[in-house]
Amino acid sequence: MAGYHDVLLEELEKDLEYYDRIFLIPAVSQEYLDLFIQFGDSDKLENCRKKILVLSDENLAEGKRFSCRKLPHQTVRQLRELYFMYEFSDRFQLLSQEESFGGILNFVDAGILTKEEAICALFH
Repeated sequence: MAGYHDVLLEELEKDLEYYDRIFLIPAVSQEYLDLFIQFGDSDKLENCRKKILVLSDENLAEGKRFSCRKLPHQTVRQLRELYFMYEFSDRFQLLSQEESFGGILNFVDAGILTKEEAICALFH
């Protein structure tokens, strides 16, 4: 009998077969979330042909250029664990502000990138 992590991993693998990029967005500041959605709907991505899925425990509206799936908080937490346990391609991205995570938002905090540059980089 497959465990819950196995089922979750299988679902993620199926999503990775269909979508070009998947973003897992656990608790981030509303400012980053709004910026992500704003950029995702902007004309800067007019020629973007990638299929993008956003997974979050927040209520997000579907964007012009991405789909959203609201998940229970526990599922988001377990997907985060899977992200750290397994090596994924760059098609599964975790958008996090945690200091222990050396992600793109840390470049913003360090002043290396603007918020807009960071969000733009995620979509490319």
